[in-house]
Amino acid sequence: ITNKSKNFYHTQFRRASFSIVTTFFIEVRSDIINTELSNKKIEKLNKLKEKYVIHENFIIARNARKTIRFIEKNTTNFSNDYKVLKERIINTCYDILENIYRANIFQDISVKKEIVVSIQMLNFYLEEALRKDLLSEKKFLSYSNHLLGLDKMIRGWFNYETIK
Repeated sequence: ITNKSKNFYHTQFRRASFSIVTTFFIEVRSDIINTELSNKKIEKLNKLKEKYVIHENFIIARNARKTIRFIEKNTTNFSNDYKVLKERIINTCYDILENIYRANIFQDISVKKEIVVSIQMLNFYLEEALRKDLLSEKKFLSYSNHLLGLDKMIRGWFNYETIK
């Protein structure tokens, strides 16, 4: 082995060891950074959770979430031929919940009216699913009862706000 080849191998070894050390340092440093970021994210999420705990006690929103989960769980079995109907049902459910939160925060009467309209449209979509034999009559009646209860709560809330 000549001096040239010794220098070449020595240089390659130094580069490789530098690369390994650098990679190790970067991995250790990224773990530290990720831990710091994770702690910051956890703190931020806890602050958000504390901020929105009030909404957990909001009975109308809680019932709407329960109804949405109930409907969404049972509409996942729709065939791809009725994909649009399935998406309409799920999107309308989430629109109802979003509008409930909007109405609670902004106290806007038009948003409350929009909730009632969305509930009626959701009931129509479920009737269509029943007509197309995507839902059993028992499930349809159960969904309708949940929506009727939600509709009564919204209308009562609406009447309470107008009297007040």
